[in-house]
Amino acid sequence: TDGASFYFEGGQFRVGISGYGTVTVNATTTGVTFTSAQTNPAAGDWGGFYIGGYADDSLFEGVTVQYAGSGSASVYVTGASNITLSDLTIEDGNSIGLYVVGNAEVDVSDSTISGHKSYGVRIDNGVLTADFTGNTITDNNQEPLYIHPEYLRYLDSSSTFTGNTTDAILVDGGTVSTSGTWPLLDVDYNVLGDVTVNATGSPHIVVEDGTTWEFDPSASLRVHLASIEAIGTSTTGITFTSDEATPAAGDWQGLTLGGNCNASKVDLQYVTVDYAGGNASGNADSAIYWACDGGSISNSTIQNSASYAIYRWYASPTISAMTYSSNASGDVY
Repeated sequence: TDGASFYFEGGQFRVGISGYGTVTVNATTTGVTFTSAQTNPAAGDWGGFYIGGYADDSLFEGVTVQYAGSGSASVYVTGASNITLSDLTIEDGNSIGLYVVGNAEVDVSDSTISGHKSYGVRIDNGVLTADFTGNTITDNNQEPLYIHPEYLRYLDSSSTFTGNTTDAILVDGGTVSTSGTWPLLDVDYNVLGDVTVNATGSPHIVVEDGTTWEFDPSASLRVHLASIEAIGTSTTGITFTSDEATPAAGDWQGLTLGGNCNASKVDLQYVTVDYAGGNASGNADSAIYWACDGGSISNSTIQNSASYAIYRWYASPTISAMTYSSNASGDVY
């Protein structure tokens, strides 16, 4: 009921764990609060929400979850279909704020997730859908969002991610099999592993102008049975670079455009690739390994590669109006 408060000594609020159960909380006027029963409440006083695989079609609107997270998250969603989380406040938790895993279908909108000792939100591999609009993720002790790259397409500029201890979107390594846009947000991206765009349907990825992608030493961006369009502008541009505090040549692996890519849709403009060429896969340690027979790159800068700027492997991309600097083995092979 709108206006109700529930106080927990411990444990969790569980829905759909071992049998079907649907919960509807539509508290748009006053709200419903789930919080600690302690006189002096603190993060982790109770477990929080566990929305299990049998909780299909549950709705939580106007709900506040406080002082939870004694387990993996203040709100944990796994396996359930058509879960709506709207106008939520998830605050002051001992772990992750919202954790979505395991074939879940979830729509998160107009919610504030703050004050957690870990990530604000984590979305893992295996989730079916993860719509994410109009949210504020702030004041968390780690990054606002840890996400599998397949779900970057669900993000947009309607959400804000600033005010955390580290303001960046952590992108896990993994395979992207669906077309979509990787959007410009109010923070940069930090890529933790190999992101590979590859599927039988030849997905097409659009990287928005103004985005900056900082890569861990073991990380790369690989486009195989797929295509990529990264079209920046002369005033802003798109940057792929190192995530090291003191960057150096070869800090990260680089970009790979594989031999099976859809060359007609590969277009890089006003892109900067910096401090790459540490490619552990043996692809000539270049900043861009180009095996895709076609495609184009123009008005772009490649610098500080530990080897070549562009290494062409039986490929003839269109290359024009480029700037090269400090590439150890040369510019184009």
